[in-house]
Amino acid sequence: MAFGMRHWIGVVLVGCALVAAAALPPRPPRIDGRITSSPAERRAAALGSELRRDQELLKRLRWQDSLPSLVVRSATDGVAVNGPPQVPDSVLVTIRGHVLDEKAKLDRSDPGVLFGYVLQPANQSEEPGVHAVPIFSLYDPSPDVMAGEVDGHAYCVEVPTLAERMLDRPDALRRALRYRYLMRPSDLIGVCRPVLRYGLPGPYVSSWLKAGASAFALAEDSTSTERAWRAQWDGASGALRAQWLGSLSPSRPLRACIAGRANACLREALVGRPRDSDGNEEIGTYIQTHSDFFVVPTRGAPPFGFAGAYLLSDLQTEFGPEAFGRFWRSSQEVQPAFHDAFGLDMDSWLMRWTRRNLPTYRPGPSLAAVTAVGLVLLLALCGGVGAVAAAKRSVA
Repeated sequence: MAFGMRHWIGVVLVGCALVAAAALPPRPPRIDGRITSSPAERRAAALGSELRRDQELLKRLRWQDSLPSLVVRSATDGVAVNGPPQVPDSVLVTIRGHVLDEKAKLDRSDPGVLFGYVLQPANQSEEPGVHAVPIFSLYDPSPDVMAGEVDGHAYCVEVPTLAERMLDRPDALRRALRYRYLMRPSDLIGVCRPVLRYGLPGPYVSSWLKAGASAFALAEDSTSTERAWRAQWDGASGALRAQWLGSLSPSRPLRACIAGRANACLREALVGRPRDSDGNEEIGTYIQTHSDFFVVPTRGAPPFGFAGAYLLSDLQTEFGPEAFGRFWRSSQEVQPAFHDAFGLDMDSWLMRWTRRNLPTYRPGPSLAAVTAVGLVLLLALCGGVGAVAAAKRSVA
C-alpha cells in the first residue's frame, strides 16, 4: 500500500507529540496523606499541629514579656548578649566580640537603639510528647527578631534557639561556634541592621516588615552574587529554568512578576499575612498586630526568592542613606512613603529591580531554542520526503 500524504502528516504529528513530551517538564507527583492515613491518624496530626501552634505562641509571649527588659538591664556599650545557664560564658564572650565587630562596621548607626542577642532553648513551653518543629542550632541559625521600645529605650533583639542536644553539651556548642565562624563571615546583627542604622521604622513600614517584608533585610552587598545568578540563568536550558521555578515554588505573583507584570511585582513585595513555622496563620496574625516580632522562621520560599534578601540593601545603595531613612521612618503607608522618599512609584522600581536581579520567564509551555530548530528541520525533512514521494507517483 502506498504511503500517502495523510500518512506523512500523521508521522509529523506523532513526531511533534514526542518532541513536546520530551521537552515539557514532568508533572510532580501528588502527595496526599489522606490516601494512606486513617481518620484517627489525621485527627492526631491535627491535634499535634494545634498544640505546636499554642506552645509556639506561648513561647513568644514569654519572650516578648521578658527579653526586651533583660536587654535594657544588661546592655553595655549598646549591646547585650545573654543565654540560658547551660551556655558557657566563653561562648557568650565570643558572640559579643563578633557583634561588636559587626556593629563597628556599620556605615552609620542610631546610638539610641540597643541590640540584643539572646540565646533561648528551642523546647521552651514544650508539652511532653509534642515536639516543636523549629529546632535550630548555631550550625543553621534562623532567629526570631523583635524590635520596639521598652522603658523609653529602643531595641532590636535577635533570638536564636538552641536544640536540647546543644545545651546539654557545652563542648559541642563551642565547636559549633568555631565551625560557623571559620566557614562563613559573621552575620549576627541580621535583620536588626536597618534598625540600628535608622532607628525604629514608622508604623506602616513596621506592619509591612511584620507581614513578611523583613525577609528583604536579610543580606547586603549583592553585586557578586547577583552576577553569578544571572550568568547561571542566562546559560540555562528551558528544563533547568522549569526546575528552578519548581524547586523555589514561587508564588503566583512572583511568576507573573518575572513574566513582566509590574502590578504582580508590587503584590509580591507587599507580601501577605505571615505564618508561623508550622504553617498556622493565627500566630502570624498575632505577630503582625499585637507584638514586637519582626521575624518568625517560616516555611516556603521568601518573597522574590533568594534575591529578595538584598532588596532593602539595594534600595540604600541606589538612593542613598538619607532617602532610605526618610522611607524607613515615614508615618505614611508603604507606597506613598516610597514615592515621597525615592521620587518614583514602588511598582516601577520593583519591575526594574526584578529585571536586574531575577531571571526573566515566559509563562506557558515553550521549547528550548535547540529543540525548536530541530523540530523545524524535522518538519522540513518530512515535507521534503513527502513531496519527493508524491512527485514519483505523479510521474509513474
